[in-house]
Amino acid sequence: MLGRMLARRPAVEERSDVGAAYREIIRFNGNQYLTSSFESANSRYLIGSCGPVAAVLDRRVSILGEARPTFQRLDKGKPTSMFSTAALDALKVPWIGGTWRHLIAICESDVASAGNSYWIRPGRELARLDPDWVTIITEEVEHLGVEVGTRLLGYAVQRPGYKPAFLDPGDVAHYRPGAPDENPFRGESWLAAVACDASSDMQLTYYKGNYLKNGAMPSLAVMYEPTFSQERLEQFVKMFADKFTGSMNAGKVMHFLGGRDVKTVGATLDDLAFKAVQGAGETRIAAAAGVPASVAGFSEGMQGSSLNAGNYSATRRLFGDAKIRPLLGAFCDAFSTLVPPPDGARLWYDDSQVSFFQEDVTDEANIRQLQAATIRTLIEAGYEPDTVVAAVTSGDWTLLKHTGLVSVQLMAPGSAPGGPPSEGGTNGP
Repeated sequence: MLGRMLARRPAVEERSDVGAAYREIIRFNGNQYLTSSFESANSRYLIGSCGPVAAVLDRRVSILGEARPTFQRLDKGKPTSMFSTAALDALKVPWIGGTWRHLIAICESDVASAGNSYWIRPGRELARLDPDWVTIITEEVEHLGVEVGTRLLGYAVQRPGYKPAFLDPGDVAHYRPGAPDENPFRGESWLAAVACDASSDMQLTYYKGNYLKNGAMPSLAVMYEPTFSQERLEQFVKMFADKFTGSMNAGKVMHFLGGRDVKTVGATLDDLAFKAVQGAGETRIAAAAGVPASVAGFSEGMQGSSLNAGNYSATRRLFGDAKIRPLLGAFCDAFSTLVPPPDGARLWYDDSQVSFFQEDVTDEANIRQLQAATIRTLIEAGYEPDTVVAAVTSGDWTLLKHTGLVSVQLMAPGSAPGGPPSEGGTNGP
């Protein structure tokens, strides 16, 4: 397959410095991992056609898009203050007319459909690589004569009908926040895990529409007279199945000649526990996307105690801490290859303006108040103010340095600052 790929006429410029090396590696010991086009196409169809899938994807994108890219200084490996430079413009305006929100939306759509989102930076702007065109190239790693694993060599990008181009890992921003599949260097689509639930939800929706449109009953038992031959029975069953079974035929009115007795077995949507069945599917889709049902607005999340102030706040915080912030962190880690941070800093995000997290402001204010009280106490105890602030904000108490002076509250009664107790047992004149 790869030989046929290499034999095609190139339509994109290939990097001559790595092309030959990649050919030799692939020819002898390379492995290829290509995203399944069928699975990607099916997932893309579900994104555009299944309401619950579109809803949870919109929740993820709308919250992620409110954060802003930034650089964050690192002091001994611990994050401190944030700052911005012109280098961040590549993320704020990734292409003409594009914004950070658009970039997030495309990445999340790619991850839902293919599990991976690939980007390069051929110039000042970012360019997306279709996941179906990308092949991840790895090779076996040997230790003491034994194959112990694989390592990433790069990416081959081939548009159908064109010769592939080869890219080094450092030239590609590979966003794959989900769990890896059989290849540790490739992410798995969260939608693929619930594709059956999404398809079933669509079928239930079609079923409900046809049921209401035709006003007939879906579940029937047909009785035949004893003289009915087996051959005629089989012909009739086939005709009946073609015309009246399936979600698209649900609810049609049936007409028979004499000798058939049709009895209704299941008559209403309540008999089918329609709401419970469809609601359970919605919840499974939300769980796969990491979005709580109450946040997505699904029926199973909008009942009982789920919307109590305390329960919803706990759910919202869990969603933010366990899903949204890790997604933002994974995004920044991936795009650090295209937007490298300055020395002593990392590419990060600023979520202080995310309205979804505004309820955390009160908790943060309380934490700041406790930190301020701690800072005051330490300064009054004789520690250098600059080291106190650095220690409290970073959590590294080894940064504290003492002035050698102590607070007057720790002196013995009647003692004078810097000297023995004065006569008469009083301080000063």
